[in-house]
Amino acid sequence: MDPDLKIRITDAYSSAERDSTSSSGLMQLAEDCIANNPDQETMHEFLDLAHLTTVSKIISESGNTDIWLDHIVNIIKRSRFHVGYMLRQRANRYKDKTAFNFLIDKKLKTLSFSAVWSNAIETGKALSVFQKNEEIPVIGLLTHNQLNSVFVDLACLSFGFRVIPIPLNSTPEHIS
Repeated sequence: MDPDLKIRITDAYSSAERDSTSSSGLMQLAEDCIANNPDQETMHEFLDLAHLTTVSKIISESGNTDIWLDHIVNIIKRSRFHVGYMLRQRANRYKDKTAFNFLIDKKLKTLSFSAVWSNAIETGKALSVFQKNEEIPVIGLLTHNQLNSVFVDLACLSFGFRVIPIPLNSTPEHIS
């Protein structure tokens, strides 16, 4: 593994935040991340860099979006990145910034990234009671479109539970 890769990712992040990075530098960093097969944490740090708006803009303007996407998907697969890692990253980075806006009694309410992650963790703990003998539970989700169902879905995706959304108009024959 390239011992400087972590440092280069940190430097690229700082450059991206100052809007002073280049497409070629980002592409080389992605290629090095794939070629050197770093540890999971390093790959996740690269993916955190890749989500920045400035990075997306630079890659888009360079015309390298297809190659970039291939690299990102490759790194996601290699690092086993999933929704739980993403939510934790966003909660750590964006803390009290708004993740969701929703209406309750015609009043706009907000939910921060930290609150979303916290609710996903608590819901995951509650769902873990269904786990028996190391078997991964399958959670059927039959609900109206509401905030709590979002937390169940995010918890399942974050902690490895299989989730099956069941449409409200399903018949008993469809469900069995």
